[in-house]
Amino acid sequence: MAIRVDSERCVHFHELLYRVMRRLYGNHELLNKAFDMQVFEMITQNRVLKLTEKTQKELQKYKEVKISEYSGIANPMMSQFQTKQALKAWVRFARGHNN
Repeated sequence: MAIRVDSERCVHFHELLYRVMRRLYGNHELLNKAFDMQVFEMITQNRVLKLTEKTQKELQKYKEVKISEYSGIANPMMSQFQTKQALKAWVRFARGHNN
């Protein structure tokens, strides 16, 4: 009957009920159509997998480019210097408008 079992070797009730009812009341003429549908589903899943892999490769390239563009700014001394300069400029601007 091809009943599926999970990792703990338990059979789910709905799976068992479906298989038993299908065996009792299922239309056997649909087996060829079901096989065609399974083949079509596998082809579709393969296409989706290929598109997903392509998208992931493009995103990985984009991430690599972004990291390489900003690798020169990773100097902690320059980052601290730029932060202090920005803070001093902001304080001068804020004090200038309060007077």
